Amino acid sequence: MRVWKLVSGILCIIAFSFFITIFLGLGSLFNLFQSGVFSGGILALLLLLAGGIMHLVTNNMQSLGTRIALVLIFGIAAYLFFQFHSSSYKSAVNILGVWCSINAFLALIDVPEKEEKETDEETQDHQENV
Repeated sequence: MRVWKLVSGILCIIAFSFFITIFLGLGSLFNLFQSGVFSGGILALLLLLAGGIMHLVTNNMQSLGTRIALVLIFGIAAYLFFQFHSSSYKSAVNILGVWCSINAFLALIDVPEKEEKETDEETQDHQENV
């Protein structure tokens, strides 16, 4: 899962950079303000960036708190991306929503390796004592 966190973090930051450039750089800022999509779309992109940074920072950490935070960050971002499926960027927004859903799911099923080793050692100690 360490490789997944590294690759996912880099891809999230690249996706944020690409889509923020599209949203802000191609003159669609005015259209986004008028349609009401701007605040939620930018919030979802910022959550994508935060999730990517958190993936890179917590690459070597295996704690329950980081897993819960990643699930929440990517879950909220996926929800926001799927809420804006009626915007003019429908396919791009759906792709980002699916990407955030995949990241949330993988963070949810990510089992720390330390817990597995501890339970194996505890089982062996228990069997030796019996």
